[in-house]
Amino acid sequence: MNNFLKKKLSSGALQFAIYTAGIVALLLFGLILYLHTFSFFGQQINNSNTTIKATDYGFSFILNENEIQKDTFAIPLYENTTTEIKGMNETWGLFQKTKIISKSKQKSFQKIALLGSNISPTKRKALYLKDLFKPLVVVGNTKIEGNAILPEAGIRPGNIAGNSYYGNQLLYGSMDKSAEKLPDLNPLIHENIAYLLKKGKPNSNEAYLDYTTQNKNSFFENTKWMYSNSILTVKEKFIGNIIIKSDTLITITASSYLKDVIVIAPHVIIEDDVSGNFQVIASSRIHIGKNVTLDYPSALVLKKDKIEGVKENNITIEENSTVKGLVCYFTKALVSNFTTEIICNENTTILGEVYCEGNFELKGSVIGTVFAHQFISNTAGTIFINHLYNASINSEKLPNFYSGLLIDNEPKSIMKWLY
Repeated sequence: MNNFLKKKLSSGALQFAIYTAGIVALLLFGLILYLHTFSFFGQQINNSNTTIKATDYGFSFILNENEIQKDTFAIPLYENTTTEIKGMNETWGLFQKTKIISKSKQKSFQKIALLGSNISPTKRKALYLKDLFKPLVVVGNTKIEGNAILPEAGIRPGNIAGNSYYGNQLLYGSMDKSAEKLPDLNPLIHENIAYLLKKGKPNSNEAYLDYTTQNKNSFFENTKWMYSNSILTVKEKFIGNIIIKSDTLITITASSYLKDVIVIAPHVIIEDDVSGNFQVIASSRIHIGKNVTLDYPSALVLKKDKIEGVKENNITIEENSTVKGLVCYFTKALVSNFTTEIICNENTTILGEVYCEGNFELKGSVIGTVFAHQFISNTAGTIFINHLYNASINSEKLPNFYSGLLIDNEPKSIMKWLY
């Protein structure tokens, strides 16, 4: 009996020891697995942080580069690391589009942004008027607030239809002498605008947009096109990496919504009450209706290589409309004293920059900077050369973070992060 009890106790002790050892083994295995998992995810987080940090460094590097390097290029590493950083530059309409990709082991991260020039408030000018050996004449309630670069003939008060100048001083800022040319823009901008107008088309069937009532395409994907050689009327929603082009005319209606897209045609009409933010590139006419709001960063660009003998305004912005961004007229042709290339009617507001290589008639206000070949005022049946009548230009109210025209040798900043 005693032997039986001893054997039974020995057997129970052995089972208990095996059971205890099993539990200890499971606990040790769980601890090792936990430590391994913790280490693995810690390494993954560290790699992710490294790639994000490297991508941000890549953008800092690009912002300090004056030239726009086309296509793909390597970015020098900021420390001894296995992380790879590369950048890809393109032009998106009037803006620079930059993608930065960083890779660290098996992790990668990428960001895309629109870039523009960011001129410091102390350097920013309210007005740069080309020197055509004529003074700037201010009339009525015209007010220029900020520093200006003007012709050697300077600035003086004038009179139009019995209205004299009502301001307390001619310029509310300092004045420097201008040259016989406007400041140079980055040449790649001109090249891209010319290419989009003359040659830009879908290069394959896959490049065409699958057209619906709501159209969206990421900037991480290839550009999609809505293209026609006949008239297009835009009524739907278009968001992102999309180009809408017609060889004749595009009309954008109030029922549409466009965000970050590019619209290209010889003639573009934006009807009354349209809201959105997009770029328009044309070669003949751009007409902006009443009560239109184009949010930042939008752009109206007209590139005209020759004068076609028409009396109509090339870019017209009607009453109570606002453009936040850029309004540009480019030409290589001689400019007549009897045509108006950009006209901003009463109660219009441009928050940003106007760059006009022709005649600019301003009846509203510009919060930012005007670069102009010449001003013109059509009043009481008479054309007044280099006159500003009841116009407002104010560079001091432009937000410090504003990023705009890619002007040579000016620092750049992030205009907008893309998606």
